[in-house]
Amino acid sequence: NIEMGCWYLDNLRTEFNDIDLVLAAYNAGRGNVNKWLDNSEVSKDGVNLHNITFGETDKYIKKVKVNYNIYKFLYGGIGKKNEG
Repeated sequence: NIEMGCWYLDNLRTEFNDIDLVLAAYNAGRGNVNKWLDNSEVSKDGVNLHNITFGETDKYIKKVKVNYNIYKFLYGGIGKKNEG
């Protein structure tokens, strides 16, 4: 359900306010992300993830970000007013 997925992503964004953390929580669960932030082997500063222990989640974050950048490149200008 798209509406529920959007609500959940917004809820995670409100809690974590960082795209990498939001994506990690969406894939691995917010409980795991909170544990990782408290673990100095995964998060050096308690704010960012530096060494995600779930290979699937690490790949998921990278894949989503690559696809997001491709989408922005291909469609980023749509809907913007042309200047000049």
